[in-house]
Amino acid sequence: MYGTGEDVALGVRVDGGGGPLRLVFGTPMGTVNLDYGAIASGVFYTVTASGVTAMPGAYTVKAIVWVGGVAYSSATLAFAVGGGSGFGFDFSLDLSPSSQTVEQGGTATFRILATYSSSWYYGTSISIEVAGLGAGMDSRYTASGDLYISTSLSTPPGTYTIAVIGSARGVFHKASAVLIVTAKAPPFDYSVSVSPSTQTVSIGDKVSFSIVVNLVSGSPAATFLTLSGLPSGLAYSFSPQSGTPTFTSTLTIDASAATSTGSYTFTITAAGGGLSKTVTAGIVVKEAPDFTLTVSPDTATVKQGEKASFNIKVDPTGGFDKLVSLNVAGLPTGVSATFTVPSGKPPLVSTLTITVSASAPEGSYSLSIEAVGDVKIHSTRITLNVERMSSLIEQIFGPQIAPLVIPAGLVMAIAFVAGIVILLVVRGRRPPATPRS
Repeated sequence: MYGTGEDVALGVRVDGGGGPLRLVFGTPMGTVNLDYGAIASGVFYTVTASGVTAMPGAYTVKAIVWVGGVAYSSATLAFAVGGGSGFGFDFSLDLSPSSQTVEQGGTATFRILATYSSSWYYGTSISIEVAGLGAGMDSRYTASGDLYISTSLSTPPGTYTIAVIGSARGVFHKASAVLIVTAKAPPFDYSVSVSPSTQTVSIGDKVSFSIVVNLVSGSPAATFLTLSGLPSGLAYSFSPQSGTPTFTSTLTIDASAATSTGSYTFTITAAGGGLSKTVTAGIVVKEAPDFTLTVSPDTATVKQGEKASFNIKVDPTGGFDKLVSLNVAGLPTGVSATFTVPSGKPPLVSTLTITVSASAPEGSYSLSIEAVGDVKIHSTRITLNVERMSSLIEQIFGPQIAPLVIPAGLVMAIAFVAGIVILLVVRGRRPPATPRS
């Protein structure tokens, strides 16, 4: 479709001989003949006709060539000429969406929409130019109307007005949209730390560490914690095991199943967002807090009315520092016990004194010495032998003396005078005789 007053361009070719050319236009105003010079055979000519589109309406055109005095006519072509307000060739442009936001280095996509003033002009080529690009930007568009604006890391953050200028058949139109370029966010990064750096745990006990995963930059991503390097017998758990930085996790190490002592270094790994960070810590496994009990001698022999002493020693192991109390069990009748130090924190030294009364029964007795502290009980056994107390004569003359036989009616008295033993025997009065019958 042509607009009023617009030139008409035609392509003409004749085969089999050349000759003068005439274009015959059928217009709303009547027939218009335009004569041209001779054209050669087999050559394609572009012929422009001016002044034939003076008013809107339906038009026809055909070409006539005289070859050797004989007129040869082409097929008749039809076209239209538009006129009046909005009827001539025109178009409009729109850029969608009206605004886009991208980070430095990103690409924004817009859609160029062209609308023609009449369906006659659909498909008319429109040349596109893009203006308003900032430093480090580039543009490209496709035949389907997609416009891509790419930015670079060097593009300054800011707001840019992107203009699209279209031109066709001498008509120009412009559409614009806003492109907002923001500073590129730093990449995701984090750090991991553990405190304290070393802990000591007793066999059968537990200990805890604090793990902090701290956001350094970027948008946080889920991060998971794992542990390696612990020996067998030590179990561990994280609470929680994962999170989004910044977060804190409690690491608990359980030595309930540990069987040996030692110092160990373990590694905590935090993985997330394509990154992996590690930190190391140490743990010392020691014996469980306890104490030992020793008693010497393990046997004592005393006579009735005498005393026996035993040495008591309580030593700590594994850092035991609780109060320990001492006691004796199994004492027979007439026997008592006292400790010089009945209780205290190890190391503890005490003397146990066993007092045997004169009435205590003879015999051999097994006594239990117990030490009790912090729900722990240790005991050991000692033997106490109680013998008969010596008689006065045995005390004077020794146990080897033969028993003295005192005749009936004699009273014996023994006295010590100036270191000399005096034995006094007094004859008593005989009891009266019983009369014989």
